[in-house]
Amino acid sequence: MKSVHSILAAALVIPALTAGSSGGPPSDAPDYSSRVDNKNADTILIDAKDESASRADENSSGGSGTPVEQAVDRDTMPFRATDARCEAVDGLSTVMQAVLDACEELAGLDCEEGATPVGSAFEYTAVPSSTRPEDVPDPRQTDEAFCAVTQADLAAAARKAFESMTIEPSPVHVQPESEWTVINIHNPVHTTDTPQTRDVTLLGVDVQVRAVPAEFSWTFGDDTGALVTTDPGRAWTRADGDPDPTWIGHTYTRPGTYAISLTTTWHGQFRLTGAPTWTDIPGQATTTSTGPTWQALEMRSVLVDDPTG
Repeated sequence: MKSVHSILAAALVIPALTAGSSGGPPSDAPDYSSRVDNKNADTILIDAKDESASRADENSSGGSGTPVEQAVDRDTMPFRATDARCEAVDGLSTVMQAVLDACEELAGLDCEEGATPVGSAFEYTAVPSSTRPEDVPDPRQTDEAFCAVTQADLAAAARKAFESMTIEPSPVHVQPESEWTVINIHNPVHTTDTPQTRDVTLLGVDVQVRAVPAEFSWTFGDDTGALVTTDPGRAWTRADGDPDPTWIGHTYTRPGTYAISLTTTWHGQFRLTGAPTWTDIPGQATTTSTGPTWQALEMRSVLVDDPTG
């Protein structure tokens, strides 16, 4: 078996992987300064600090000794498994079993495309090289292996999800709810501004992606052009009095048959499932809704004889 629980063996292998000649972090060590944590989703990102990098600076000033000497001077030594570090210890006989286990775990970590495998981290207590192997304390695990997902990774995946999202066109409500109306009378129209939300899994993380209506463009089938607004409008009731041009709606001035349509512009947002805040997604989507066809009539007053005499 490759496990040799000796501080001398550990000092020969692990410090060389956790510090360079100046005591700083190794140049091949990835920077995982942040990751998505689906279990604690009050914000998108939480810190996932690499112990080997954070502790190296504490011991780098004035360090002129060898890695072995520097290792014995420390109370504890940190280690996180990375591909480069595991490749360096592959085939060596003087490697602690915890290192081998961490490397094996890293090799078997199955991450979604776009996520980065990060090995587990642990630290062991430094003891004199004369310590018997059976008296060397077992390493203490400080972080589990995980699939690192940065904000940029998740944002890119959310954008793709929004671009492929099926968005139901906005409903079209017109008043009066009939096949005809009268010219020179303002006709209210309205829709809804309710976001549409989808629950998805992106890079192994539970995420909500939603489309939020941002702009409404109404066309009424005549030559007056589009009515563009951010207001979805509202239904008219008799208690409101006669509707006027301040309402979202339209007034026809000539008799005819007119088709109504509504184009809605949607903006995208995403968040971790359960998180309180949303993050905007670049870009936009549009949907077009077909409303009813109205016949606009002209009403005229006509004097007629009183049939009752």
